[in-house]
Amino acid sequence: MFADALALSRLDEESGQGEERWVTIGRIPTSKILLVVHTYIEISADRTAIRIIAARRPTRREVSHYEEG
Repeated sequence: MFADALALSRLDEESGQGEERWVTIGRIPTSKILLVVHTYIEISADRTAIRIIAARRPTRREVSHYEEG
């Protein structure tokens, strides 16, 4: 889903956990749509990893928002 050119990401301003969390919705290779809460971890000056916090099926409203772009 992170390779989905149409994926939508937004900063989760309500997380309040002391880390910057993102919410991304996009298609996975099986053509299903997935919503993921994640954060980025800097491994070194030129390398970053994605840590997935949660993943679930999106609601109908979230799917509509994704499909409308």
